[in-house]
Amino acid sequence: MHLAAADDFRRLRPVLQPVLNRTADSAHFRRNNAGLDPDTLVAEGRALLRTGPLPRKELAGRLASLHPGRDGRVLAGEVELRTPLVHDPATASWGGWGTRSSITVSAAPVEAPQPAALRDLVRRYLAAFGPATVADVQAWCGLTRLDQIVSDMGSDLRHYTGPDGRRLFDLPDVPLPDPDTPAPVRLLPAYDNVLLGHADRSRIIADADRGHVTPGQARVLPTVLVDGYVRGTWSFTAGDVRLAPFGSLSRDEQQAVDDEISRLLPFLSRR
Repeated sequence: MHLAAADDFRRLRPVLQPVLNRTADSAHFRRNNAGLDPDTLVAEGRALLRTGPLPRKELAGRLASLHPGRDGRVLAGEVELRTPLVHDPATASWGGWGTRSSITVSAAPVEAPQPAALRDLVRRYLAAFGPATVADVQAWCGLTRLDQIVSDMGSDLRHYTGPDGRRLFDLPDVPLPDPDTPAPVRLLPAYDNVLLGHADRSRIIADADRGHVTPGQARVLPTVLVDGYVRGTWSFTAGDVRLAPFGSLSRDEQQAVDDEISRLLPFLSRR
C-alpha cells in the first residue's frame, strides 16, 4: 500500500513484525493453513524467491503444489506477512493481486523489536502527528502495550494535558503553533496517515462524515482539508479534479480550494 525509503524499511519492518504476525494468525489464514508450521512455510517461500523475483501468482502456484488442497494465494499471503519482502522495481505497479508486481527477499530474518527501536518509532510518529496520546501511536502502528515504552522515555518527551484531560506527548524541541494559526487547504491522497493515524479521528473528521470517506471494501477516499478539517472528498478524472464537498463552502474557502487545485494539477497531469 505504501512506498518506504530503504533505510526506513530496514529500521521499521522488524519493529512492526508483531502486527503482521497477528494478521497472519487470524482466522482467514488459519482456516487454509491449519497444521502447517509457519516457520516451515516461510522457509519454503524464501527458498522459492532466493533465485530471483517471482510474480505473486507464480509464488502462490508453487506453494500450492507443495501443499495440495490448500489455497496458494493464502499460503503466499502468509509468507508475505511473515518475512520482509519488496516489490521488484522492474515490474512493480498498481493492479490485480497476481500481476501487480514481483517480489523478492530484501532483509535479514526479523528479530524481536528492541526498546530502542520502539522508542525510535514513537519519535517518528510524534515528529509527524504530535502532540498525541499513547493510544494514537498504537492506532497508527498497530502495536500494543506502548505505555511503558513512552513512560520510560520520560524527559525525552514534552508532556501536555489535552482539553479532555488526556495526557499528550510530543518531541521536546518542536514548537506549537498559535491556536489561531490558519491551516492551509490541502488535498490528501487516499489512505493518508494524517486521516488514519489517530485513535480519536474526530480531531480531523466529523463522525457523521466518516462513511463518505470509507465507503466499504477497505477503501479510504482522497479528502479535502479546509482549516485542518475534512470537508469533502475529491477525485482526478479526465485531467480534472472533481470535488464532492460534504456541505457548502464559503466564497473564501472555495477560492482557497480552487487555488490548491491549480497548484496540484500540473503534478497530477504528469502521471
